[in-house]
Amino acid sequence: MRSSAIIFPTFAARRPDAAVRLWPHLGERLDYWWQRARTCVDVEDDAEMFRAGREPLTISQTRQAHYACFVEGVAAAEWATARTSCAVIVPHSMGLFAGYHVAGALEFEEALQLMDRLCVLLHEQRPFVPCSTGAIAG
Repeated sequence: MRSSAIIFPTFAARRPDAAVRLWPHLGERLDYWWQRARTCVDVEDDAEMFRAGREPLTISQTRQAHYACFVEGVAAAEWATARTSCAVIVPHSMGLFAGYHVAGALEFEEALQLMDRLCVLLHEQRPFVPCSTGAIAG
């Protein structure tokens, strides 16, 4: 019986190029999910290779970074869940929206658009102020 779950960091370990080399067939899944993301949000051509730096991000940069986080989270969770005894493996932070999809609570497009809306609202309320997502276990 698969009854455990793993939550992994997203932005902290963002290296899609390394992940594709280390995880067989992950690249195929990334391509699939990027194509699907492009049907419901405005993904820029370089979003897949986005690297968050230390400078404050514009709203466009923030959105692209979160799209990358979401798509990579779905692909990695799908890949890892299929290859382990865990019931589900999902990313933390904004990647939790990917978890909603992986767990079957929301369709891919719904979860991505919900995450995008939250990202925009946070940025509009507190532009250029860093913020984080927390989790409480208990």
